[in-house]
Formats: sequence, structure tokens, C-alpha cells
Amino acid sequence: MTAETEGLLPAKPGRLDSLTGLRFLAAFLVMAGHYGTVPCSLPWLDSIIRNNFQAVTLFFVLSGFVLTHTYYSQKGKSPWKNYAILRAARILPAYLLSLAVCIPLYWFTGTGPSLTPLFKSAGIALHLLFLQSWLPLFDWLSLNTPAWSLSVEFVMYVLFPLLLALRPRSLSSILIILLISIITQTEIRRIIWHLPGTVTVLGDPHGPVWLWNPLIHLPSFCAGMAIGRLRRLLAEYGGAHAFRPLSEYGVSAGLLAGMLLFTALLANTARLREQAHLVSYGLFLAILLIIFFASWDKGFVCRILRSKGLLLGGEASYALYLFHVPLWHYWEYALRDLLGFQTLATNSPLFQAGYFCFAILVSVAVFLWFERPMRARIRAGLRYSTAA
Repeated sequence: MTAETEGLLPAKPGRLDSLTGLRFLAAFLVMAGHYGTVPCSLPWLDSIIRNNFQAVTLFFVLSGFVLTHTYYSQKGKSPWKNYAILRAARILPAYLLSLAVCIPLYWFTGTGPSLTPLFKSAGIALHLLFLQSWLPLFDWLSLNTPAWSLSVEFVMYVLFPLLLALRPRSLSSILIILLISIITQTEIRRIIWHLPGTVTVLGDPHGPVWLWNPLIHLPSFCAGMAIGRLRRLLAEYGGAHAFRPLSEYGVSAGLLAGMLLFTALLANTARLREQAHLVSYGLFLAILLIIFFASWDKGFVCRILRSKGLLLGGEASYALYLFHVPLWHYWEYALRDLLGFQTLATNSPLFQAGYFCFAILVSVAVFLWFERPMRARIRAGLRYSTAA
């Protein structure tokens, strides 16, 4: 009897390749927002990439969705130990490697009273313990700024078994949880922008202190869990009554509507500043629509998302998210100090195009030759231990 039949490992309800391709687009938006430069003639595009924080929200919602989709039917006497091991296999190899790549930059280039050796050592320890978002102080986040969200994800992974135990079964209870999550997430974020305290990373403001707290983003995760349960409920009902809940045209229309709403709101945030509250609701709704309809994995838009290039990029998106910041600094060092292009501006198209290609290629290499083999090795060890 295999581990799956005992319920010790997650059942395989089906690949979600369209969501994998979507992860690459979200990771690329994060990277472009950090280092992309847009011509003045394209203010709408600049607005999109400067609001790259919304891509991180998409990741939080996506985590709740995928975990619920995977583990909702979990059975067995003691599955959660193995769940913890599988989560560790998913996040630790690339995360620890990214810290190893970042530490030399952090240790030898960071300056200022808040980056003494003592504080740098504390920052490294906090990252190793996934605590950096609880204490976003003393420029600790400058070790690898995007890794703050892993501190948030860690909390979500710990709470997931408890949240899953609620198991809402009726459509009304799922919709109520979804509505509460949407309102709570949007209103909390509106409030914290008016609270005192700002996080700075090497002198640059990075939003309110509370914006980094893991509990602030828990409603996004819960909303993802709710639409994950809704997705399974519709699929189960369709299977029981021999009909398809959504046609290919319905999926494509819903997915396009979500993408267009998301893009339009991001492109016009400055123009809609007086309606910022409604924009926040609209963006969160757009994220939910995109994930929900992409999860059906059919229709012409989904065929694009699961194309070979986007699929590989999606598999490597975690590495791209974690490595794009240190890779920027190594790319700059390689071009200017090693190759002698001292006059090449970092905002030039040549510099940035080279950097984006370099970051994507390195991330794919990390995924293919490090992250995936390490994950497979851990999973193989878990299967062996449960079968013994």
C-alpha cells in the first residue's frame, strides 16, 4: 500500500498548469517593479510596474487556493507531519541558497549605524527563522527584501491545517467566508496606511510598518482557501450531475475580464487616487477572478498560460522571485567592474534587457539543477519512510 492510499501524502487532484504560468507573470511583475524603467511616454506602464505589490498579494491568495485544492480531501491518522516536510521541501532549498547568495552582499556592502556586524548577524538569524517580517527594523530586510513574504508564507503554512479543519461545505458558508476575507483584507490595508511608522530599506521608504506583519495578509490566504473550496465544490457537483460547470468560452471570458480589470486599475491608480478605496476592492476582486478561472485550465487564454515557455518560467518563478535582487547587483558588478562598461547606465534598455534575461536564465538553472532535484530527494525520502 502506497503512502497516497494511506492519506499520508496529498492526493493529486490534477495539475494546475495555467496557474503555474501565471506565477511567472506575477514574479516578472515584481522584478520589473523593482528594477524596470519605463519611458515617460508610457505612464500607464510605469503605473503598472510600480504597483507590483499586488503581485505579492496574488501569491498569497494563490497559496491558499493551491493548498486547499491539494489537501482538502486529506485523510489519514497523521498526515500533517508529512505536510510540514513537503512544505519544507518546497520552500527551503531555494530559500537557503538565496540567503547564501545574498549574505556576501549584505555583509560587505551594507553601511550605516543600523548595519553593524551585530545587527547584520541578527538580520541573518531572523531570516533563517522566518521572522524578518515580524521585526522589519534596522535594515534587516535589506538582506533580501523580497524574502519578507516568505516570513508571511511560513505563518500561513503553520495555520493552514487549523484553517482547513473548518471545512465549509455549503455554498453559502464558502461565500460568507470569501466576503469576510475580501472586506477584512481591504479595510485592514486601508487603516494601516494611516498608522504611524514607516519601514525603510537602506534609506528608502517601503511602506507602513504594519504592512509587513504576517497577520495582516492572512485574509488574502483565507480568500484563496475559499475560492479553492468553491472550485472543488463546483467540480464535484458537475461530476455528480454529469455537466460541465464552466465552458471553455466561459473560462476564457472570466479570465480575460479579471486580467483586464487588474491591468486597467493598475494603469490608472494615479488618475483614480480619489477612489483608491474602490480601486483596492477592484484589484482584490480581479486577483480572485484570475486565479479562479485560470484554475479550470481550459480555453485559449489558459492554453497560452500553460505554454512551454510560461510553464517553465512558472516552475522557476520561486527562484526568480528570491534571486532577482542579488542578481541585479551581481549583473551590475559583472558589466561595470569585470567587463569595463563603466558608462552604461542601469536604466538603459541594454542593461535592463540583459539583466532580465540573465535573471530568468539563472532562475531556470537554479530550478532545474538544484531546486527540483532537492525537492525530489526529500519527497523520495518521505515516501520511503512512510512505506517502511
